[in-house]
Order: sequence, then C-alpha cells, then structure tokens
Amino acid sequence: MNALWDKSYKCPVCGNEFYSKKVRIDSIKVASYDEDLKPNYLDVNPFLYEVVVCPNCLYAEYESIFEKDVKITEVEKIKSILGKLKSKLSNVKFTDERDIDTALEAYAIVVILSTLLKKYCKLADSYLKIAWLLREKGGDKEQEEIALAHALKNFENCYMNSDISDGRMEEKILFYLGELNRHFGNKSEAVKWFSKLMQKYKNSSSYYAKVGKDRWQSMRE
Repeated sequence: MNALWDKSYKCPVCGNEFYSKKVRIDSIKVASYDEDLKPNYLDVNPFLYEVVVCPNCLYAEYESIFEKDVKITEVEKIKSILGKLKSKLSNVKFTDERDIDTALEAYAIVVILSTLLKKYCKLADSYLKIAWLLREKGGDKEQEEIALAHALKNFENCYMNSDISDGRMEEKILFYLGELNRHFGNKSEAVKWFSKLMQKYKNSSSYYAKVGKDRWQSMRE
C-alpha cells in the first residue's frame, strides 16, 4: 500500500482549495533515534510532509493546524511577504511527492512567517527539523550546526516570551534547552535546564524526561 495519500485543504489566507500529500499513520515506523532524539524512519519520513504549502499563495503551516483561521491583522502582512517569494519558488511542487530539498523549502517559508509574527516556539521547532533534514541529506555539517544554533536561540525565546500551558510541550522545550546547550559545550547552562526539567517533571514517563534525567546525572558526575 502506498505510504502517501492525497488530503484536501482550504487555505485560510487566500481561500484556495487543493490536495496535498500526507503520510499514512501506519506507514510511520521508527528504526532508531539519534543522540538528540531525532527519529530515523524505516520507510517514509513524515517530516517531509509535516508542513502544508498552498500552491496558490505559498502560505505554509504545520499540517495539524494549516486550516486554522489566521488573524485579519496578520493576513495582509503574510500576503505581502509571500508575494516576494513567488518567483523564487514558482517551480517547486509542494503538493506532490517530496524530496528533502522540497521539504526544506517548506520549512523555510514557516521560518519566514514565524519570524514575521514572532512565533518563537514554532521557529525553534522548525529550525530543529531543518537541522535534522540537513543531517539526513548529508554533506553540509556547517548548515546543520547553524540551524541548531537558531533552534537553541528560539527555544530560549520561546520559553521566556511565550505562554506555555501544555506540560508536554514544556518538557520538550526544557529538554532541548539542555540538549542543545550540551551539544554546543555550554555545560553549566545544560545542567541548569536539565535540572529544571527534573524538578518539574521527574515523575513523567515521557522520553524527554527519561533521557533528560540520564543527561543530567551523567553531566553532574
């Protein structure tokens, strides 16, 4: 059975109706995880299709919330900045089967829009996914490191400037504040964030809490 299927969407910015590829849930199988919990998939990588892009106006958003209403005050700003991207991305087929380069372009649009609207948590997640896709593509370690640095900066902005009411989301943010600081050799900062993760979520059964505890203990030793 094909791992992909065509799902219909309606763009909340321009009203365009279109179909775009989505990964079937039963086709998502993880073979292993990297040290920073990047999943490595056996078959298709769902991150390739996580961002939906309207083929008419290029509005891009995570699939789960793509059709969510956009504030009227934001629509004109979004249309203006997307209009400048149209000529550059006119040949990219976002609704068809994707390779890593196409997915990277989709995440890049999310980064542009999230920067415009100061959505730091989404910026952090997008830069992390960009780094992971660059890792899968191989051959550009420097760009991967740049993306991880941007992810760290925006996880910090996310934690300091956003209203985080979802406990699972906060666990993820605290984990990556610790893990990315550890990656860049900022030991005291890494220990600080892992400690905060332990203090708030020591009884959690999530993977973030379990791995964070291991990191925290090994770094203190």
